[in-house]
Amino acid sequence: MIVWQEQVVQLIIDVAGMTASKADELRRAFARANNEHLLATLRERFLAGAEANAVPPDVAERIFAKINGHYMFPESHSHVFAIAAYQAAWLKRHHPLEFFVALANNQPMGFYPMETLKQAARRFGVPFLNPCVNRSQVRCVPEAGSARLGLSMVKDIGPESVQLIVVERERHGPYVDAGELVRRTGIKPQSLRSLIEAGALDAVTPNCCEALWEAGLSIRPSGSGQRSFPVVGTELPPRFDDVSDYDKMIGEYRVLGIYPSGHVMEFIRPTLDSSVLTTTEVYDAQEGRRVCVAGWPIARQHPRGPDGTVFVTIEDETGDVQSIIRPQVFARCRRALSYSLIMISGRIDRWDGTGPTSSPRRRSDWPAHPPTQSPRLALNWIAALLSGNMRHR
Repeated sequence: MIVWQEQVVQLIIDVAGMTASKADELRRAFARANNEHLLATLRERFLAGAEANAVPPDVAERIFAKINGHYMFPESHSHVFAIAAYQAAWLKRHHPLEFFVALANNQPMGFYPMETLKQAARRFGVPFLNPCVNRSQVRCVPEAGSARLGLSMVKDIGPESVQLIVVERERHGPYVDAGELVRRTGIKPQSLRSLIEAGALDAVTPNCCEALWEAGLSIRPSGSGQRSFPVVGTELPPRFDDVSDYDKMIGEYRVLGIYPSGHVMEFIRPTLDSSVLTTTEVYDAQEGRRVCVAGWPIARQHPRGPDGTVFVTIEDETGDVQSIIRPQVFARCRRALSYSLIMISGRIDRWDGTGPTSSPRRRSDWPAHPPTQSPRLALNWIAALLSGNMRHR
């Protein structure tokens, strides 16, 4: 089996008698654009060298056909990847808290979104905690077996403001409420609103509406740094109904990009038909069974370009599963696949994903509105049902 680039080079040297530099030139020629003329020239040189080494012409042709740019990989890269994969797996198994804190502090890293890392951490017994103005640092830190998100993760807050919140707290003690946070730091209204939506003031004022009221009554420090005093009145402050859990979830996704205490599908699941399986249930389904699954498309891979088969990984509150979208189906459903939540129907295939698929259709039972009819819905609702195959990984 030809696996490594080094094996390809050695094969060309042994069969055609080429020098190492000429053999590597032939290997690299396969990866070049508009390489037909160059490959034709190198092929003649290869066949001539093979004939000089008494290699039968038909054998030389078959060997040359096996030399291509699709499956060659540097052996040194593979060794490095293997070592990195082993080290990461060891850390994840024996030190999951430190492992996921380090990952959170080095985002974005490319492939998986932060929400997926959070879900993986929960399955390893490492819950993520919302940012907190009295407990968070600038970056994510371990806290009693959990990962406390850093204030720098909150959108609409610059690094200077984040640093000011932490330094002021360490110098003069924790913040009592949202109003005191404004008076001591002078944080801007939009930044404060993002902190409230992120749950960073839940420890001092759990009611989001009351936190906004407290902040609105407070005066920011003057330009000279003179700190303002709290507004004192004889009347009790008004009481407000807090926003719903659903709206809190939407707010956290908006300003954090994740929902630390759960998953969006926990809110969507009760509105779906019982025929829509969780990803965990998909793994228990029999070979060839047609199933339907809904969730967040966390990864879309096009290994053979936009005209080839597409692999879409669907995540819900229980795990994830990979679906295989055929080119003709992807062409029809390209737009729907870009949505934040999708529903896919397909047949179970635990091997090579060759089961038949059906045409896309619309679902009449997919809810037209979120459970609370919230006008602040930040996620796309999709009324399209895609067809594909579900592959077990």
